[in-house]
Amino acid sequence: MNNYPDYVDKEAIDLYESGLLPDFKIPAPDDDKDDLDSTGCVLNSNAWNEQISAQEVMHEMIFDERMSPVWSALKKRAGECPSPFMFYVSLCTEISIIFPGPDDWSLLTPSEKKKKLNKINKLALELCKEIANTPLDNDVMNYTNHKLYFDRFKRHCLSENTKKELDFNLNFLCKLDNNCYVPIRGDLENAVGNVWSNVGVTAPSVSSLLQDIFYKTRDVSYDSVIKRKSQVRRAYFIRKLSMLFQSGFDSPLYVITAAISSVFLDEDITTEEVRSTLR
Repeated sequence: MNNYPDYVDKEAIDLYESGLLPDFKIPAPDDDKDDLDSTGCVLNSNAWNEQISAQEVMHEMIFDERMSPVWSALKKRAGECPSPFMFYVSLCTEISIIFPGPDDWSLLTPSEKKKKLNKINKLALELCKEIANTPLDNDVMNYTNHKLYFDRFKRHCLSENTKKELDFNLNFLCKLDNNCYVPIRGDLENAVGNVWSNVGVTAPSVSSLLQDIFYKTRDVSYDSVIKRKSQVRRAYFIRKLSMLFQSGFDSPLYVITAAISSVFLDEDITTEEVRSTLR
C-alpha cells in the first residue's frame, strides 16, 4: 500500500490504483531513421526519444513534490468537469503523448509549413497527372491489402453474413503473401478492391485521392505550435499542455502548467516563463 501525500486528489489516487491507465510505452525502432527512411518507412523523429506511459505520468504527478503547490487547484478544476476521473485520464494521456517532444510536422515553423505545403501541392498534381489512366490508378482499397486491415474489419463487423462473405471472397480471389493479400491470378489485378467493395467498403482512385490532396493543400492552413527554433521541446510541451487546459477551462492555467512542465521537463519553470512562451 502506497503512502500518498495528503494533498493529492483522491480521484487521482483511485485512478492510479485502478489499473485503467495504460502502462505501456512504444519501444524505439531497432533501425535508425535514415535506414528506415530509405525504404519508405518514414517515422517521426520523436519515435527514438524517451517515452513515458500514462500510468507513469500519474505516478510522477502524485509523488513529485514539485506538484504539491498546485494539487488543490488541480482538484478544483477536476471537480468542475462532468467526470473528474476522465479529466485525469485525458491529462495523463496528453502528457504521455507530448512528453517525447514534437513530431516532425509540429517541429516546423509557420513559414516552413507553408513551404512544405506548396511542395506537396505541386508533387500531388504532378503525380496525379502521371498516374492517371495507368494500371496503378486503382481503387485505393486495392492497396489496403495487409491482413490486419481485414482482421480489424471482422472484429468490428456486427454481421456474421458479411464476415462470411469477406472470408469467401478472400479465399476465392486472393492468397496470402507475407501477411498481405494479393490476387490469386494475374488476371485478377483488382481482386483486393473487389473484396472490399463486395462488403460495402469503397474508396476513390489513386489519382482522385491525389487530386483531393492538391486542392486541400491550396485551401487549408495549419497553425504552428512552434513559432521559432528556440528551446523547442520546452515550448512544445508548455504550449500543448496549456492548449488542453484552454479547451477545457477557457484558460491556460498558467500556475498548473508551470508546475506540471517543471516535473516532466525536469527544470524549474515559472508562471512568468509560461506566459512568455504562450505570447
